[in-house]
Amino acid sequence: MAQCDLLKPLMVPLNDRLSGALQPGVNTVSWLSNIADEFMRRANDAVSDWELTVRRATELVEQRIFARFRDIERTELCELSPSDEPFTVEEFTDYVRVRCSPVSTCYEVQ
Repeated sequence: MAQCDLLKPLMVPLNDRLSGALQPGVNTVSWLSNIADEFMRRANDAVSDWELTVRRATELVEQRIFARFRDIERTELCELSPSDEPFTVEEFTDYVRVRCSPVSTCYEVQ
């Protein structure tokens, strides 16, 4: 999925932080350890930060980026003739030039 590829660079530092926060639970901390409460707090904070960032990044990609792509995809650049007759390249170029000329003057670089 393209979205996953977009988020990979963002996730590297978060994944490293999460991994670092959980690592003592693999090697050092036991349920009877004096630092178990501190470990749990740090691990929960790291997981919460990770979840929040993933949710925000996903919403950003979905709502801002992909939504704009969907709008662009649905935008009709020019309305073709309702007839079933195909255009030649020259006819199509002339048709687009005539239809787009009024709009193009609005976007001319001064």
